[in-house]
Amino acid sequence: METCQRDSEMRIQSALAAYTQEIDSLKTVLELRNSELHDVRLLSMQYKREVLPAQCDFRHGDICH
Repeated sequence: METCQRDSEMRIQSALAAYTQEIDSLKTVLELRNSELHDVRLLSMQYKREVLPAQCDFRHGDICH
C-alpha cells in the first residue's frame, strides 16, 4: 500500500512539474506579446500625432481628430 501511495505521489509531482513549466512558458509568451502590443500602441499614438495632422487639408474643410 505504501509503495502504491509513493508511486501516486511521484506521478502527481511529475505532472505538477510539467504544468509548472508550461505555465512559466505561457507567462513568458504573454509578457512578450504585452511588450509588442505596448510598442504598437506607442507607434499608433505617434502616427496619430505626427502623420495624420499633416495629411489634413483644412483649406477644404477637412476635419481631423
